[in-house]
Amino acid sequence: MENRSRKTILLVEDEVLIGMAEAETLEKYGYRVIVALSGEKAVRVVEEGVSVDLILMDINLGRGMDGTEAAEIILRSRNLPLIFLSSHTECRVVEKTEGITSYGYILKNSGQTVLIASIKMAFRLFEARMQGMAKDAAKKESEEKYKKLVDLSPDAITIIQDEFFKFVNQSFTDLFGYTWFELEGGFTFLDFVEESYKKAALKEYEDSLAGKKHTKNFSLIIKNKNGMGIPCEVSAVRIEYEGAPADLVIIRDITERKKAEDALAYSENLLRVTFNTIPDLLTVHDRDFRVILSNWKDHEYVSENERKGSPECYRVYMRRDTPCNPCHARAVFETGQPRFLEKKNPVDGLTREINIYPVFDSNRVTMIVEHVRNITERKKAEAALQSSEQKLDTLFEAMTEIVILHELVFDSKGKAVNYRLLRCNKSFTKITGIKKEDAEGRLVTEVFNSDAAPYLEEFAGVCLSGKPCTFTTFNPPTNKHFMVSAVSTAKNRFATITSDISDSKRVEETLEKTLSENKSLLKELQHRAKNSFSMIYSMIALRERSCKSSEAKIVLREIGSRIKAVSEMYDLLSSTDSVTEVWLNEYIDRVTTSLPGFSNDITFQKRCASVSIPVKTAIPIGIIIVELITNSIKHAFPGKKGGIIKLSLEKTDGGAVIEITDNGAGLPGDFEISSVDSLGLKFVQILTIQINGDLKIENRGGVRCTISFPIEKDGSV
Repeated sequence: MENRSRKTILLVEDEVLIGMAEAETLEKYGYRVIVALSGEKAVRVVEEGVSVDLILMDINLGRGMDGTEAAEIILRSRNLPLIFLSSHTECRVVEKTEGITSYGYILKNSGQTVLIASIKMAFRLFEARMQGMAKDAAKKESEEKYKKLVDLSPDAITIIQDEFFKFVNQSFTDLFGYTWFELEGGFTFLDFVEESYKKAALKEYEDSLAGKKHTKNFSLIIKNKNGMGIPCEVSAVRIEYEGAPADLVIIRDITERKKAEDALAYSENLLRVTFNTIPDLLTVHDRDFRVILSNWKDHEYVSENERKGSPECYRVYMRRDTPCNPCHARAVFETGQPRFLEKKNPVDGLTREINIYPVFDSNRVTMIVEHVRNITERKKAEAALQSSEQKLDTLFEAMTEIVILHELVFDSKGKAVNYRLLRCNKSFTKITGIKKEDAEGRLVTEVFNSDAAPYLEEFAGVCLSGKPCTFTTFNPPTNKHFMVSAVSTAKNRFATITSDISDSKRVEETLEKTLSENKSLLKELQHRAKNSFSMIYSMIALRERSCKSSEAKIVLREIGSRIKAVSEMYDLLSSTDSVTEVWLNEYIDRVTTSLPGFSNDITFQKRCASVSIPVKTAIPIGIIIVELITNSIKHAFPGKKGGIIKLSLEKTDGGAVIEITDNGAGLPGDFEISSVDSLGLKFVQILTIQINGDLKIENRGGVRCTISFPIEKDGSV
């Protein structure tokens, strides 16, 4: 008998005698035996928590629960080795046990050796199974921990096998927007790589297949679900996955890093461009006076070879073998204080402004930066300005006008309340009798002993707006007229130039008086001309009424119409202020209103825009209109009623157009204006030429006459 710790076997047998015999055999081999005479009792033993190491289960247990049912119930709650013990060998009985985890099927009466060997084998198999389950559990626990770590990783992690995705973590899904169900078996990794990077990605994959190590970190642009490219840093390692080679790929989103790198590159490039674009020399020296960085501007005499190898500043810039004496760079290194100086370079003879700044590292000046600007032209300009200022000063004092420089004075609320005389020229003293020393630096109210500053509002406006102003004024004490011009010279400062215009004022008043007299005289002449034309028109009208000849009457009526047109012009001029221009639309109203020949059978329609033209142009136009309308009245409507004559005046770009139309009989088919014998139409042609116009006469459902003529901006033609 084996010397071993006793194990407990639950023997389930409904035959008492058989059960006792089997129990005795088992106890003989050192096992502790619990006998259950039914399946129900066996289930209770297990449920009560009795320690059991193995179950020997008879299949046929009589009237109650059979062995297979009891085994299923027990194994659902306890993991135990179970051996079926039966005297049956029929297939149907054996098949009942196939769905149950068991460690053997022993026929009764097989003998003690078979029984004990089967029990030992069951214990070994169970122990091996338990060890395997423990390993599987440990492996599963390890995998769960690994999966948690992978899912918690901020980087996207995937396993790729045969180009297809076999696993992705949550970060992969979050980064690229695809779920595992969308990726599984449907896409290859290359489908996500931007076209320009596919060649590099494919090489990495081919190298991996060939057994070569992956590049430690390489960059790709990988597209997300929306098609947007994401810059990524990719690391990969060859692994075995589910028994086959695969690639473990770690993908890191480097968008922010790329932005930072791009921003840094942009900043560096901007600084480099700025450094090289600045027209002044920027140069950096170390403590040995070596040029470690320079844009070499304004020092073209330094050759390309001389610029190489960090040369000493005194050698390349000053053409010296030893440092300058005094050396201002050395002083900055020693004191840590910047220095500013102007110096003429003996090499090229140019004057430069030099600003030297220290660069500290751990409270020690390790480098200096020099900003060197060529001020040769500025120095020349300053000298020229000084000379110009001297000339201006001479001119200032030599001017016969009073020239004064002023400064506004403000109260506590910022309101201009006075102004101070800063500087006066000699003419100020000559004209006012006030000495310069008694005026300069004093308030204007003090200088002229006045309560308020003269023209303060105007001068403050000049300073505020920056716009100059000019005005005239009369000074009663001197009985003189002055013209004052003010201009802003700086913030809250202004200059005034005061000229004596008394003589020109007297001439101007005389001219205005003469002009007024001439205007009155011209108005009188126009009035007399109007009366004269009216008298002539009346005489012609009287003669017409007394004349017996109808032909003579027509001639006299036409002459009267022409004279009336001229008379209306003078009548219009006498009622307006202008003596050179008239409103053509008003003149047309007057001329057409007085025309004879209109009747109930002829309707006159008029549409005129407002057009201003010179008098010398208006009179010919008035005669032209009279002639053309008279012509229509005489010839357009022989025996016809419902005649319409229309006149329109339109302003055009740079001129005007007059159009006179009728709905009458029209012109003869062979009409040529150049061969017409009518005196009236000849007048029309001549007067159109006089106003530089263009005449067109044509048949358009009657006669249409168009006169277009230019008008200059000043009103003359």
